[in-house]
Amino acid sequence: MAAIARRPFASATHVGPCDQIGLTAYALLSWCAERHPPVRGPIREVYVSDPATTPPDRLITHLMIPPEEQ
Repeated sequence: MAAIARRPFASATHVGPCDQIGLTAYALLSWCAERHPPVRGPIREVYVSDPATTPPDRLITHLMIPPEEQ
């Protein structure tokens, strides 16, 4: 397993079906555009819940994107 380098990330937590993660990603990118320097993608998704055992409306996914280094 590869380690993620220690650095700041803007993040958001999506709760709900995986096919709606795009809505949370859009909100995260909009928040970044208003408050941070440009971001450097891609957005990283960390799946906390197992879709095989968790109802779709209770799935938890963390979205993270690093700001562009200056």
